Amino acid sequence: MFRLLLVMSLPAGLGLAQAQNAEVDELAADQISVRELMRLDTALALSQVRKKLHESTRSSGNAGEASRTREGGPVLTAIYGVGKKLAAEVRVGTRTYVYMRGHPFPVGQRTADKAGFVLRGMDNACVRLEKEARELELCLAGRPGYGG
Repeated sequence: MFRLLLVMSLPAGLGLAQAQNAEVDELAADQISVRELMRLDTALALSQVRKKLHESTRSSGNAGEASRTREGGPVLTAIYGVGKKLAAEVRVGTRTYVYMRGHPFPVGQRTADKAGFVLRGMDNACVRLEKEARELELCLAGRPGYGG
């Protein structure tokens, strides 16, 4: 009689193990679903932000900057550093030039290239460039002189 009970309890134990495996499989499937939903949500949020950024660039008061960028004109993209060790990134068309305060030509150049811009001055918000005896002031967004 004892053997009969043992034999009868064995299939029940297997059923419990199968149920636990099914729960683990279901949990894994749920986790994959959650990850996939999070990935889709992130992709959607990124596309919405990119669309808003694109629309705001086109419709805001930055029309001068947008037209200069299309025409290949210079756009000040960043100024960083401290004190006299300032560097400025200026985008001309598809190229980005880095100017160091106190040096007239972009980093890595000893003369002006075809873009032809020479650094004449720099502070913490604006740079003054010169090309063919014409001086141009570029400032970071939100600063006086913004847009040149």
